Amino acid sequence: MPSLKEAMATVPFAAALVAAILLFPCAAASSPSQQLRLSPRALVIVAFADNGSKTPTEEAAPWVLEEGIDERIATASKTSLRCNASRTVCLLITGVGKVNAATSLLSLGMDPAVDLRRTYLIVSGIAGVSPSAATIGSPAWAGWIVDYDLAHEIDARELPPDFADSRFQQGCTTETGCGKAGWREGTEAFELDSRAVRFAYGLTKNLRLPDPPLLAKIRSAYSQRAARERPHVERCDIEAGDTYWVGTRLAQFADGWMKHWTNGAGTYCMTAMEDTAYAGSIKTLASLGKVDAHRFLDLRTGSDFDRQHPGQSAIGLLDAGIAGGTFQIAAQNGYLTSRVVVRYIDAHWDALRNGLP
Repeated sequence: MPSLKEAMATVPFAAALVAAILLFPCAAASSPSQQLRLSPRALVIVAFADNGSKTPTEEAAPWVLEEGIDERIATASKTSLRCNASRTVCLLITGVGKVNAATSLLSLGMDPAVDLRRTYLIVSGIAGVSPSAATIGSPAWAGWIVDYDLAHEIDARELPPDFADSRFQQGCTTETGCGKAGWREGTEAFELDSRAVRFAYGLTKNLRLPDPPLLAKIRSAYSQRAARERPHVERCDIEAGDTYWVGTRLAQFADGWMKHWTNGAGTYCMTAMEDTAYAGSIKTLASLGKVDAHRFLDLRTGSDFDRQHPGQSAIGLLDAGIAGGTFQIAAQNGYLTSRVVVRYIDAHWDALRNGLP
């Protein structure tokens, strides 16, 4: 099982991109960022695209408006990067999806005028949430990130009668998998540094987070104990896929998929899009000495449930999530949680410069 705590092996897609960057150094050489020498203490990573104004969309907005991370930084990598006045904390807006996530983070990491070797890299985004593990508005620090996309799939209308799920391990012809005989790409699962996760969770576990009436109304329709609690900080794990999916059957698959790729160690609670791209990019950059993978943290906050409540259809759930107004609430609660860690790093840099004590 690949781990970000182990020796860093090159991710094929990421490696190809890094090679392309290295083959064209002349573009970077003429950039003003050559004189920048930016080395932030913390880099917050969000996905939602920068809309070019002072008020970017949900995930980025609180960092820009409330933390003052509003100075646009021109880099050779052409990434959407902003920093605070002291340039100790920066915000990278990658765009949605794995391709955007990987290209943005790798490009920034390979920029010769940006030094991320001591930087703490913190993803702060929204996600679908399993009502069996957490509730909407609750942030969760991940110990595992599993790829939802690397699989075989048969259209559900053409499944063999004994198959419960339409997705299963590559190289297998049974839904239960075929062990070592199946195909493995090496990027199916990433384990984050457990000490870093404990550090972040310890700083934030007692936060009292906002709980607007809208959240209480939505969660009241669910019977699961975890779903009915008010928002609070959790520790549980992420599955990442480019498809925004919802529904009980797919959620049940996600539960088992997490157990399969973590040998039972992971607890699925959040479904997001970009996270294996972030983890794979950091793994590649760490292998090149550009970042410290032990300083990587991933926080996702539930913005909508991944499966419907009794009496609700899957399409009804999707419609409610898109139109319901909970994305902004989740982004704010995620910001309130991750900012505690970011501010602590910034304020205690002398103690944390060389890594966690």
